[in-house]
Order: sequence, then structure tokens, then C-alpha cells
Amino acid sequence: MTFTELVPYFVVANFGLSWATAFYVHLSSKNKATNDRLERLEAAVHTALALHAERLSQVEATLRVVPTHDDLGKLYRELNETTQQVSRLSGEISQMNDNLRMLLHHMGERKADR
Repeated sequence: MTFTELVPYFVVANFGLSWATAFYVHLSSKNKATNDRLERLEAAVHTALALHAERLSQVEATLRVVPTHDDLGKLYRELNETTQQVSRLSGEISQMNDNLRMLLHHMGERKADR
């Protein structure tokens, strides 16, 4: 075989290798673009998670100092006791007021009798 007889085979081989190289470059650049996109998404997710972690720690810190259900129950019981004591004192003061009026009335009657 002479060189001129091999030229069509070289052309076909060159064509095939060129297309194979082009296909490899296409896949490689596509993979690089996909990796770049995934890295950007990963950075965005990391930033969002850091923000959520900060917000969550603020909520947890607030929840540590917020009164619990038991604390509110104790406060409610103490408020009821205080209300009962004030009510009792109000009744006692009313009774003292009535006694004072009765004393003043009797003292007024005594002065009127003299």
C-alpha cells in the first residue's frame, strides 16, 4: 500500500479522533460547569445554614429565660392567694368602717342625751 492509498484511512481516523476529542472536551467542560454550579450551591446552602443556626441559637437563648408552664401556674396560684387576701382585707376594713360608724352614732346619741 502506498501513501496515497492510506490517505482516506488517515482522513477517517483524523475525523474520528477530532470528534472524539471534541466530545471529550464537551464532557469535560460540562462537568466543570456542573462542579462550579454545585460549589456555588454548596456555598449558598452553607451560608443559609449558618444564618439558620444563628437564629436558632437566639431562639434557644430566649427560651432559656422565658417562664415555663409551671412558672406560670405558680404565678397564677400566688395571684389567686393575693386576690383572696385582698378580698378578706376589704371585708375586714368594711367591718371596721361599720364599727366606727356605730361608735360615732352611739357617741352622738350620748352627747344628745346630756
